[in-house]
Amino acid sequence: DDKLLEKYRDQIDFFDNEIVNLIHERFEIVKLVWQYKKKNNIKPLDEWRWKKVLEKVTNHADDLWLNPMLIYNIWELMHEAALDLEKEI
Repeated sequence: DDKLLEKYRDQIDFFDNEIVNLIHERFEIVKLVWQYKKKNNIKPLDEWRWKKVLEKVTNHADDLWLNPMLIYNIWELMHEAALDLEKEI
């Protein structure tokens, strides 16, 4: 049924937009963190914190029966983008 397929695709489109919006909101907070760190002479990368973030999101993915490596890779890409953003602030 084409209407059912269209309904599913509409739902995917909705969630794609939500994901992009959430990433945007996350990066707005990342900017605030970078500004705070810069103002208070805190080093940009907290290795322990980053390790804990990766552990948390990959464990959550596993709990949801998602491929943890997929989530790991997405977070690594976001982290690289955040580090690039830090250079601009």
